[in-house]
Amino acid sequence: MFVRSELKQQAKDLMKDHFPQMFLVCLIAGLFTGELINVDFNFDSQMIQVNFAQYHSFTLTVLSIGLLILAFAASIAVSAFLIKPLYNGLRRYFRNMTSKSGRVEDLLGAFSNNYMHNVKVLFIRDLTIAIYTLLLIIPGIIKTYEYAFVDYILKDQPDITPDEALALSSRMTDGLKWEMFVLDWSFILWMLLAAALSVFTLGLSGIALNVYTNQTHAQLYQWVLDHKENQETI
Repeated sequence: MFVRSELKQQAKDLMKDHFPQMFLVCLIAGLFTGELINVDFNFDSQMIQVNFAQYHSFTLTVLSIGLLILAFAASIAVSAFLIKPLYNGLRRYFRNMTSKSGRVEDLLGAFSNNYMHNVKVLFIRDLTIAIYTLLLIIPGIIKTYEYAFVDYILKDQPDITPDEALALSSRMTDGLKWEMFVLDWSFILWMLLAAALSVFTLGLSGIALNVYTNQTHAQLYQWVLDHKENQETI
């Protein structure tokens, strides 16, 4: 079993030498995904609210439903074709940083290499998680951790099929999902501090925390490759 403190220390050691570049990559990703400037691609219901008690108009009802459907479709499209590939690029960067070879250009790795294939794999992963989440919240959480390594696997095996990527991630996280959950919760105090400072730092404290958490997760993936028995070579 991995030791959380060791993974975190490995991440901190890398941050000492490469933090400016790490921060820049997370900052760029945060700007484009809306995390830093809090862009919400989902329509606020108040934007298209119709007072049906006052307006008994079938046309307005249909229009509202149509706008909701279009907004939902647009949100899925933006997520699938822009945000998820950017997140994948972020994980590619931190994966490379485990060997101190990360470059800012890695952020666009999912766009420049097998773009549509990457979109397909990531979409199927997220759809599978969403289906399990609709059944019950806990199965969705379990699947989230089960498929946590798909982004890294795509970087290491660019041509892997969606089924193979999901299956490989499932095998790699077998027996580790609870420990991975605890690892995420071990950042709670840092999260509270970053949230408290976000007003004064314009959200930059959250970006700094993203550097720490992302590098720790990448270190965990590397640990699994190095230590888990009977693991396929990647």
